[in-house]
Amino acid sequence: PAQPLCGLVSAAASSNAVSVLQKCPGQADLRLALLVPSDQEDEPTTKIVQLPGVPADAAARVIAVSDTTTAIYVPTPNPVVNVIDDTGTTIASTALPGPASPQATTSRAGDLITWWTGDAVMVFSANGLKYTYTVTPVNGQAPVGPATVMAGRLLVPVTSGYDVFDPAT
Repeated sequence: PAQPLCGLVSAAASSNAVSVLQKCPGQADLRLALLVPSDQEDEPTTKIVQLPGVPADAAARVIAVSDTTTAIYVPTPNPVVNVIDDTGTTIASTALPGPASPQATTSRAGDLITWWTGDAVMVFSANGLKYTYTVTPVNGQAPVGPATVMAGRLLVPVTSGYDVFDPAT
């Protein structure tokens, strides 16, 4: 093959794109492959984004893909969520207070995408993955999973039940 056969580290997709974190032979750092269907049905348009300083064993992962925008978690050198557009440009970064849990998980809740980091829930607009806010532990009530939307309200599972939020704020 013309390109190296890279291993899959993490991936996510939308109806318009697929984003794959890859570990490639002979490369110490991960790379992000952004794949968008082309007019030709056999080969997608591919954009490779190198991630210097993000080693293959760093626990980086693709959080979500919305339209052709991708959110990735990069744990090194400092934990951050980067939002990358279809050209490979980082259009937003949100620092985290600490590393995400290996069990961190994402959910789509209406017009929102939520990512449970292990001790908090980050909320993004599904339109462009714009960071909105984070639900953090308060008075012993820590988020224990990603959120969902019910009856126009954001429900976040916490230690002893659910906390209810206005999705916009």
